[in-house]
Amino acid sequence: ISNRPMLGIMPIPLGPDLAQRAGVPVSDGLYLDGIVLGLGAEAAGLQSGDVLVTLDGKPVSDMASLAAAVGSHQAGDTVAVEYYRRQEKRSAVMTLSKRPTPEVPADPRDLAARLTDSHDRLNAELDTLLKDVTETEAAYHPAPGEWNVNENLAHLIATERHSHVWVWNFAGGDDRVPWADNNPTHLLMA
Repeated sequence: ISNRPMLGIMPIPLGPDLAQRAGVPVSDGLYLDGIVLGLGAEAAGLQSGDVLVTLDGKPVSDMASLAAAVGSHQAGDTVAVEYYRRQEKRSAVMTLSKRPTPEVPADPRDLAARLTDSHDRLNAELDTLLKDVTETEAAYHPAPGEWNVNENLAHLIATERHSHVWVWNFAGGDDRVPWADNNPTHLLMA
């Protein structure tokens, strides 16, 4: 997992409406809704609001095409990227970042305490965010093809469940559990 590359971007598929608002001359690409500080995209000069159109010579327009372009690479590899900043097409070389590896306590009790604390903080944050959200609001789709609140929660639950199964199997000596993609399958599992 630590060798899986990270770009350090928060991408959104572009589409004609967003392209017009972004002021770019293309309608296919990934709009960078944000950049993660200290990772490859920032070091390569990409900024929030840019539109990524190719990575490693391959067109990118959605998460599947981005995953395919990054798929054969590891952290530390360099790739050419092309992107638009408003009307100007630019290119850069990006070093794919390594995933941060957290310090894991040697004592299982310390690990359990750290995980419990983390879960408690995240659950409290979710409680605060969802405090006044009605069922109707939670079921509302912000745009065609975008997940609503309930679907996002189902994804979190299914991913958490999958993580527990993976840890259980790994601790039991069987680490062959495949990592399922985190899209509609997770929604069906929940």
